Amino acid sequence: METKVDRVVLVLLDSLNRHMLSAYAPDCGVDTPNLDRLAARGRRFMRHYSGSLPCIPARHDLLCGALDFLWKPWGSIEQWERPITHYLRQAGVMTQLITDQLLWTAIVYVS
Repeated sequence: METKVDRVVLVLLDSLNRHMLSAYAPDCGVDTPNLDRLAARGRRFMRHYSGSLPCIPARHDLLCGALDFLWKPWGSIEQWERPITHYLRQAGVMTQLITDQLLWTAIVYVS
């Protein structure tokens, strides 16, 4: 039996250590009740590794599946790249980006 996914919420906090979220580290001493409720109802990734530590390259890694910060300078998604949002929309999943980076908003919507 195949399950159709029609809603995906990806929370990307590129400047936050997961060891400071009680959903990952219950004894961390930091109260994160809203994120804990979201984590309890969703899927948590326990082994994710980013190829880039600065925020913009890390976002690019996640959206495009490319680990290219070592050879490519900081920049946006290239015209020839297809981010995960492209494939999700093709599968009928609505996507939306909420960000503090205005450049990313324009690029993700046109891909």
